[in-house]
Amino acid sequence: MTRIIEKLESSINSYKEEYAQLISQAEAIKSDLKQVQVRECHRWAFVSLEIFHSSLSGQSRSLHVSTQIPGYREGPLAID
Repeated sequence: MTRIIEKLESSINSYKEEYAQLISQAEAIKSDLKQVQVRECHRWAFVSLEIFHSSLSGQSRSLHVSTQIPGYREGPLAID
């Protein structure tokens, strides 16, 4: 009976460690997603502002997003 209890306790400790690792990974993913969300929000705000300014000036101005947004890099989900 003691052996079974020791085995169960060992198993529980193993699951606790695995759970802690999964929680840590989930927190890192949430942090990355928040950074992407903030970057995309800034990007859309900039593009909207550029479109607004273009409509006010009556000129067609090209959008140079990559040179105007700090931390922006071309490519899918480029995270600093």
